[in-house]
Parts: sequence; structure tokens; C-alpha cells
Amino acid sequence: SITSFFHDVAYLSKKLHIKFHGEQFLGVKIENTYETLLTIFALWNLDICPVMLSTNLSEKELSQLKNQVPFYKVISNIPKINKNQDKDINFNFLNIKSDAIVIFTSGTSSIPKGVLLTFENIIQSALSTISFFNFKQNNKWILSLPMNHIAGLMIPMRALLGGGSVQVENSDILEWSKINKNSFCSLVPTQLTRALVGHEEKIINNLKCLKLILIGGSKIPLELLSLAREYQLNLSPSYGMSEACSTIAAIPPKDFLLGNDYAATIL
Repeated sequence: SITSFFHDVAYLSKKLHIKFHGEQFLGVKIENTYETLLTIFALWNLDICPVMLSTNLSEKELSQLKNQVPFYKVISNIPKINKNQDKDINFNFLNIKSDAIVIFTSGTSSIPKGVLLTFENIIQSALSTISFFNFKQNNKWILSLPMNHIAGLMIPMRALLGGGSVQVENSDILEWSKINKNSFCSLVPTQLTRALVGHEEKIINNLKCLKLILIGGSKIPLELLSLAREYQLNLSPSYGMSEACSTIAAIPPKDFLLGNDYAATIL
């Protein structure tokens, strides 16, 4: 629940305060889990700006990123959460104009560039997506993209700000738990291609249950769009970038199913 989540945030804040008090930026190099989200919120509570890092970074790559952003320490695991902690919650909500997080661009053409986003950037982006796709409190957003990229980070932010819930899953759709009919998800083309390549009825039926499949992050092959339309998936091809805090334009699923592959709407 939201209450237990913030209890865990408060507990973790106390633990991280001892080790990282006084840091302005802190590298976060943790696999995609519930604990990753806890860490981000705990650092916000301590007025520390998380710098989201891939778990696959080499020492050389890490050094290159440190030349851009002044973070001197990296957190790669968190203390075990004590579920019997004190129930008093002290959470300091920060000024929305202040620095929230550093996300690095994909680095497809050169060294990844650090993008500094504010809380206002995150909130406005999340609210525009929630409104555009009509995300409701009974909806769930499946998180299968890494949170060190903007597309992954914004999934739990949309779910929390929309009053819904988050389902944390592996990147491989074939390993997902049961999908309910109130679920949204965000994917990259490679994920959807791998899921559809076997034409397995169970996987396709699961995907057909989804209210929304927001897809982007790289060029989407026309063959994949045709296959998704053939299976009547509620696909929304989208365009976004780290500098704009994720999605800035998308094709609504109903328009996609009518044959629109190109004309996106600005959120």
C-alpha cells in the first residue's frame, strides 16, 4: 500500500542519512526492484539528487559520467528493510522547482549525456500522460523497463500520481505474471517483437488484455506495427526523449487500430 511504501521510505531514509549525509548527488546503480523505487524516494527525502546508472557500467564508463555530473559515491545495494520499524512517518516533500534526478541519454551516437530534471518536469510529464491515456485509480502500470532510463523512471511516477499501482516485472514478457484487464505497460520494440515471434496464444491473449501498450525508445519496424494491428493490440506508438522527461507525442490506440502509423498527437 502507499502507507507501507512511505513507512519503508522513512526507515530507509534514516539508514541512508548516516552514510550519505551532505551529498548533493548520489549514483544509484541498483537492479529494477521495489527497493530501487524506495531508494529514489528516500534520497529525495534527504534532499539528495539521485543519478541513475546502468548496472552494466564499466569503471571507464562510470568515470566518463562522473566527469559530467559531480557525484562521488554510488549506492549499489540497500540495507534490509525492517518491517517492525516505528510507525511515525517523517517525509519532507521538496520544492517542485528543485532538482529531482539525473538521467543519462541512451548514448547511441556518443557518450551518454546527463540530463537534470526537476520535480516539476516529472509531475507535469506524468500528469499529461495520465490525462492523455485516461489512467484511473483502478489501473496498474507494469514496470519492465530499467529505471535508469527516463521511460522506466516515469512508469511508477505516473502510477503513483494517478493513484493507481505498479507491477514490477522482468523485461522478458514471456516471464510476466498474470496480466489483469486494467493494466497499462510501456515497452521497447525489441520486447514486443520477442513476445510475438512465437505466436503463442497465451502470450498474445495476455497482451490483448492490456488497456494500453505504450511503445517507443527506438524506431518501430513496420512489420511489428502490422503484426500488432493483426492481433488487435491496444498499441500506442510514441516519441519521447530524456530531455523532455519521456513521452511528448503518441498515437492513441484507437487511431493505431484504424491504420495510423505516423500522425502522432502532442501530449
